[in-house]
Amino acid sequence: MKHQYKVDLEDKELHFTQEELFAFLLEKVHATYLDRDDVKNAEAYTEEVFKLISPAILSTVTFNQLFSLFFLVGFYYSNFLNKNQVEITEKQEE
Repeated sequence: MKHQYKVDLEDKELHFTQEELFAFLLEKVHATYLDRDDVKNAEAYTEEVFKLISPAILSTVTFNQLFSLFFLVGFYYSNFLNKNQVEITEKQEE
């Protein structure tokens, strides 16, 4: 199922197809990728998520399912940061 999105702004209304929305989001990520602190740590975050997924699950999921899992983890991580007053500090390795 494909979705369409409507965004109500103060002075106008925007409409996006699913493809247009994700193309826009990917463009934004690519344009700011190297400048964003949260993205700089993405590889470390990915490693942490992989540690938490059991080998049994990894051996049975498809690539699309795996990507979907990471997409949802990123979505909930973003919500966690945006809906709470979170301070991120560097933890010294022991």
